[in-house]
Amino acid sequence: MPDDAVVHEQAVAAAAEVMRREGIGATTLARAAAEAGLRERLLRREFGDDDGLRAAVLAGRPPSEVADLVARAAAAPDRMPPLSVLVEAGHRLFAAPQQSWADGDLEAMVRARGNPELAELARERIATRTANARAVAEAAIRSGQLDPHVATDALTHFSMALSVGLALVDPVATVRPRVTEWDALMTRIGLALAPHRGEEGHDYDVSAPWRLRVTLSDRPAALSRLVGALGALHTYTVDLRIDEARDGERGVYVALVAPPDVSPDVILAAAQSTGTDAYITVGSPDDARDILTRTLDGATRLVRHPEEAPLIAGALVGADRTEVIDATEGIDEQPNVLRLQWTTDRHVLLHRDWGPFTATEQVRASALLRLSAAVGGIPDDPGPAGWIDQVRGDTVWIRLARPEDADAVAAMHDRCSERTRYQRYFSLQAWRDVQLRRLAGGHRGATLVVMSRDGRIVGLGNVFPDPDADAELPTAEIALLVEDAHQGQGIGRVLLRRMLQITPLMGFTHVVAHVLADNRGMLHLLDGTGLSWTTRVQEGVAVMRAELPRPSAPG
Repeated sequence: MPDDAVVHEQAVAAAAEVMRREGIGATTLARAAAEAGLRERLLRREFGDDDGLRAAVLAGRPPSEVADLVARAAAAPDRMPPLSVLVEAGHRLFAAPQQSWADGDLEAMVRARGNPELAELARERIATRTANARAVAEAAIRSGQLDPHVATDALTHFSMALSVGLALVDPVATVRPRVTEWDALMTRIGLALAPHRGEEGHDYDVSAPWRLRVTLSDRPAALSRLVGALGALHTYTVDLRIDEARDGERGVYVALVAPPDVSPDVILAAAQSTGTDAYITVGSPDDARDILTRTLDGATRLVRHPEEAPLIAGALVGADRTEVIDATEGIDEQPNVLRLQWTTDRHVLLHRDWGPFTATEQVRASALLRLSAAVGGIPDDPGPAGWIDQVRGDTVWIRLARPEDADAVAAMHDRCSERTRYQRYFSLQAWRDVQLRRLAGGHRGATLVVMSRDGRIVGLGNVFPDPDADAELPTAEIALLVEDAHQGQGIGRVLLRRMLQITPLMGFTHVVAHVLADNRGMLHLLDGTGLSWTTRVQEGVAVMRAELPRPSAPG
């Protein structure tokens, strides 16, 4: 005769298999005995009846991740703020709703109305979870983290209903939100249960640094809502930076420290509950230092070591990686890659894996690179291009483009006539299809801008590597644009001269220009450079190529 422990183990395993295949109603002593090859009377002596066997099967199921989370929170209420428990539990329930309950548990609850035995079994199964949920709610009220007017029984009942409902609805749901939308909703529900004053409560250990970016509506209460949501997680804000308003929105950067058990998903949910496009990454203890002090320290370091400007610029905007590359190498600017013109022949690439760069961050990094040139530059480097040129009856300034020029470049295009834009792009919409910050310098090669006496950008010159060029003949494609009101003053001539002056410094030996065959002004401008052009006309476009003289330093 088998040992009682062996009978118990074999019978429970067999019954569990029957329950998985056919449900709790089919899980009987007779079916389990047949499945395990045991005598039914042995199982009856061990379990008493069918319900006893079913209870043994369900009792042997390991608790779900959500049940474990709530149990830990109930046992140690000083480790996780209640809002964090709610959002984390909701996140895990949403991610794997059916794993939170065994199939037998759900079936017992569904069939409980007409079956007193199954109803009692279901009550026993959820009793522990209910007690843990109530303990978390009661601890939250005692610590001041939950509005004391919230009935703990009502909150406990809501929590259990949410858990069971998700598990039942998930297999047949026809509409399913994104997880970030769900987490944001759970955060809003949690915030509605928080005390109004929000300053009372338990003091949690806060030692985990995070960096957070989120886009908020440019409204007076938007920032306070974000800070309130983060505060409900008992996080401390150690640094806060706000971008300038664009299209009714503002980007906000927050450095914070949080309780170690508050996950990044929960912090992200708090941000998403108040804004959009939220990103989070691990922070640094250095984040708590004042931003002005850190910037001045970086500037001091720059004075002593200007060659470290790319690293200092990367640190200023939280880049993960920094590269210094030839102006013609690497990739063009992308949301997570910031390309900056440092000198005529060298660019800086900043990479960030956790979120895209903002326009404000581009301006900051560019400004620091310019500071490195102002305090001494790099040995043996020709320095950034910058000239003051005389044109007919006026003075213009020509320099390397900067990220902050994007809006001014767009304004210049808007001031240009359709004819002028068409002659530059062979299309009326092409310039709008190009990312403006790339057009203003975030590409391989170089971009020059022409500034008038009143500080407006009135001309743009681009030098791009020609993708069709022979590798043995490094060729730059050149193109320029001067707005209509400033044409005929010689601006195009001096701009083209400066473009051809810096092109050899980037390693190019040849240039190519694509010009509409009827654009006599541009054809005449190219002919006046003194280069020996070879011209081929194809489909109304003159493709002009020439060899460049040896490079000379800009002056």
